[in-house]
Amino acid sequence: MRLMAARDPYAEMPIMSGSASYTSASEPFYGDSSSVSMGGVPELALFQTKVALAKLEGYPANWDGMGSDRPSVLAAQKAYSILEALYSQIQQVGTQWSQPHVSANETGGIVLEWWKSERKLTICVCDDETYFLRVWGDRIDEVMDDGEM
Repeated sequence: MRLMAARDPYAEMPIMSGSASYTSASEPFYGDSSSVSMGGVPELALFQTKVALAKLEGYPANWDGMGSDRPSVLAAQKAYSILEALYSQIQQVGTQWSQPHVSANETGGIVLEWWKSERKLTICVCDDETYFLRVWGDRIDEVMDDGEM
């Protein structure tokens, strides 16, 4: 009997392939208050996440009492652009969208995370780089990858 390697069905999405750039050379946008944002994504679909990003932008330096940098406005704008691209691609493959957990890290970056069973996707958006970590099982050498977006 031949064992097949675990496969992440989202690995083929263009946003995870590196074909889109979310580095500082990208043109981020934050959407507007209309019913459809600039990217054609219904504003309501990402409303909760947009509110969470706006709250992070209001955090001061040392927001956690551990000396962390203030969350970057540019990183939040880039994160929203990435969310719109992900949402559009999820719709194209016919998968249900779920809101990410939104947080900040100690260097001013924005962290977006999704969990489902043993599957996890973490995207860290910084001013000058964006990278991801995907996990879809417990065997770290076979079911995990990471890289720049």
